[in-house]
Amino acid sequence: NDTAFQEAFKRINKKHNVEKNELYALMFKESSFRPSVQAKSGAVGLFQFMPDTLKDRHKERSSVFPDVSAFDVQTMAPAEQLDLYSKYLDSWNYTSDISLGMMQAAPSRRKRRGNAVVYTKKDNPAKYAQNPGWIDKKTGLITVDSINAYYAGLFSVAGKSDFMSKKDFPRRRPTKWHI
Repeated sequence: NDTAFQEAFKRINKKHNVEKNELYALMFKESSFRPSVQAKSGAVGLFQFMPDTLKDRHKERSSVFPDVSAFDVQTMAPAEQLDLYSKYLDSWNYTSDISLGMMQAAPSRRKRRGNAVVYTKKDNPAKYAQNPGWIDKKTGLITVDSINAYYAGLFSVAGKSDFMSKKDFPRRRPTKWHI
């Protein structure tokens, strides 16, 4: 329910100093606020966790990140998914000087700054195909700045709407929805 989600948001905000608009924009970009969505890639939930990411985070940081499956994520309430995302940030030792966009795009490269290259088309063609908004129009590369600029545009949109109405988080059985 909305109250549980708001409480989960307060917890993640207090722990990680995450901005409301940044978090909402991320959920909107990743899942269009569909908690049980599954992409063609197999990514699931509000934050589009990949099944391998769930396994790897637990394997690498089991003291912080729980052992959950993609199906588990699909059946979680939005507040539970937000708590899981907080644990995901913990598993990477997240600090608020790193954008959530970078945490989605390339958590292992999260300490890069500015125009540092995150991906080239040659080293990761899948990232190019799936995320054309991340590509720097001048250089053709995916950089920290181009990722942050893309998400900043989403954040401004998130600030103009109240995303937290009950219709945003329908409770239903997990379904495949291709994004």
